[in-house]
This record gives sequence, C-alpha cells and structure tokens, in this order.
Amino acid sequence: MISNQVASILKLFCRVVLILAFAFKVEYGAAECLKYGTPTQIGKLKKALDEVSGIVASRRQPGVFWAHNDSLNKFRLHAFRVVSNSVQALGYFKVSGINLGVHAMDWEDIAIGPGPTSEDWIYIADTGNNFFDRNSGRKRALRLIRVPEPRINYNQIKFSDDYEKIGETDKGAAEVL
Repeated sequence: MISNQVASILKLFCRVVLILAFAFKVEYGAAECLKYGTPTQIGKLKKALDEVSGIVASRRQPGVFWAHNDSLNKFRLHAFRVVSNSVQALGYFKVSGINLGVHAMDWEDIAIGPGPTSEDWIYIADTGNNFFDRNSGRKRALRLIRVPEPRINYNQIKFSDDYEKIGETDKGAAEVL
C-alpha cells in the first residue's frame, strides 16, 4: 500500500508532467501543408457532367480523367482530358448489366486500382443516400462496382461493358471510396 505522502507526490508529479506537456505542446506526426499558388480555371466540363461527384486520373493513359455525376445518372463514366487551357470531352462509357432501374442510385466516388487481372480497374461506389431511401430493401443496396478501365483511342473510345459487382450491403451510406 502506498502511503498518503507518496500518493501526494505522485499526483503532483503527474500534474507537473501534464502542465509541461501542454505548455511545450510537442506535436508528433504533424507536418505543415504544402503551399501552392493561386488556383486557375482551365476549362469547363460539358453539360453532361452537371453534378460531378467523383473524378479520377487514369494510371495507364496520361492526361485522361474519368468522372461521373452524382445521383440518378445513367450509369455513365465520362472521359476527358485537359489540353492547354481547355477541357476536351472524349466521350462516355455506359456501364451496362446493372439491373437495378434506369438510373444509378447515388454514385458518390470513383477510384482506379488493381483487380482480378493485370489491367487497371475503375471502382465505382454507388453508396450515397440523397433521397433517404437506401435502407428500404435489397433493390436499393449499397453497391461497389468495378469495370476494367477502357482503352482510349483519341479518334474513338473502345469500351468493354463488362462489369463486376464486388459487394453490396442493405444498410447505411458512404460519401467516399
């Protein structure tokens, strides 16, 4: 058993350590954010992209970006590139085979990464809940979908419309992938 005097000394020591820690406020792992210049508008997206919710740069096709709209879009991934100071639309890819209505429920994010083959795959998170009805049954399940990244010929986009639904759940919502 610790005597009252030793307990008092330990409490005082702990208080002094805490006071010193807050006084000198040592921050571990924090780094200053990189500074950047003034942002510049480089162009405008086509009207077809009027509510962009996700955008990702291609890993295998330099300068190509993929984007999609938020809720109630038509299962379309739009390709574009930035040339000089303008945005050049390259076309869109219709993700087919999803038998859950005419529109994607609420696509929130997009990413590119590895998949079951050596090529890059585009991952689409159909996980939003804009209309607060995602939890009303299996037809409105949250979905994670992946498609092989289409190869782009700048005269014509060649797409594969194969997709794979790699997960879904009946509950919740998410805004990022």
